[in-house]
Amino acid sequence: MSEQQSKRYLQLALGLVFVGAWLFARYIERIDLAVNTPTYLQAFVGAGVPRALLFVMELFSPRVLRHLIPFGVGWYLARQATLSLVQDLFDLSSPTAAESFLQRYVLPDSPPGRPLKIERRTFHKDRLQSPLLRYGGPGKITLAQADVATTERNGRFMRVLGPGEHNLRPYEYVRSVLDVRSQERPRYGLRLFTQDGIELRTDMVLTFCIGRGGREVDEQTPYPYDDEQVRRAAYTEILLEDGHKQGWNAQPILTAERVLRELVSKQPLDKLLYRDNPHLNPHELLLEKFEATAKQQLADMGIDLLAVRLGRLEAPDSVTQQLIEHWRAHWQSQQREQQGTSAAVAHRQLEDARTKAKAEAVRQILREIQITPAQGHAPTPQDVLALRLLDALGNMTQRANAIRETNRIRLVREQLLLGKEEKEL
Repeated sequence: MSEQQSKRYLQLALGLVFVGAWLFARYIERIDLAVNTPTYLQAFVGAGVPRALLFVMELFSPRVLRHLIPFGVGWYLARQATLSLVQDLFDLSSPTAAESFLQRYVLPDSPPGRPLKIERRTFHKDRLQSPLLRYGGPGKITLAQADVATTERNGRFMRVLGPGEHNLRPYEYVRSVLDVRSQERPRYGLRLFTQDGIELRTDMVLTFCIGRGGREVDEQTPYPYDDEQVRRAAYTEILLEDGHKQGWNAQPILTAERVLRELVSKQPLDKLLYRDNPHLNPHELLLEKFEATAKQQLADMGIDLLAVRLGRLEAPDSVTQQLIEHWRAHWQSQQREQQGTSAAVAHRQLEDARTKAKAEAVRQILREIQITPAQGHAPTPQDVLALRLLDALGNMTQRANAIRETNRIRLVREQLLLGKEEKEL
């Protein structure tokens, strides 16, 4: 047996007791208008009035009604005591408010009175003034076109109410009122730090709304929403140190800040500001990854991320000046390295040319000396001395070439080491 059925049976039983007491009062008074007719009713009774009508007239005889006075007085006193108890128990402002509060509980299926219009901006303030918002139904409420509400009963989520008029069930109260329209939140001068500890600043603008569950905007639902996403968003709250709560619409910008800081902190400054590949823009890559990560995290909170605008990453003037000095030193180092390499190459080519010329001269002298014995002349001591001299000259030339090659290699190595040290500085 349900609560409503038990209530109806109790009301029926009380009604039967009251009717029985009324009939018993007529019986003990022994009123019979057909026999003992008062003077003022004789003409009326003599006209042939039905017995049923006489019975009703007997019930409303003053002699019978006086027995019902205790019932009336008792009902009045009980009602006043109940109103006083309700007023004190629920801390209501007046007996009138207590009476309205009690009438709604007496008639839960069709609560009397006009619907209470809920204003989202003043909802928490109105809750302190309205018993219906403070203690719950039964009662009637109405919501604006772009607002939805979540309700609870005994501390448990019950349902989501959309725009329009609704009947709150007994003990069902409105927990929160949410705006399902698209919202925009900017954040200017956001501080970020790269992997190498350099501070950057940027601007960010987010556009978001409560999750729509894939529903599209149409004439019937200009502001679509999904019940499950509304429930998630309603319970996405952060309790601050001073006792205030941050609602769901404060979470997107906080989540986006955390995601962006985490992405920037994993990359050095050069990779964020300057492209390695001419076909890839580092800012676009960062924005794409940032939007995908933030959208996934907000979806878990029941929030749809509609759009993201991310400004240019800007470094402080001091950092910019340091970068300019670093680039200048790097460029100068490359210039010196190129100049040193060019000089070494030119010097090597010159030495190679000299060596080739000397070798050609020696070969020419040898050919001339070899021709003389072939013509029938015996070698003289001068010829032998010349051969030994040429042999020594060839050995000296080879050793000189080896020394020059060693010096050239050492010179190039020193220039490369010098350029590397300048880059590190």
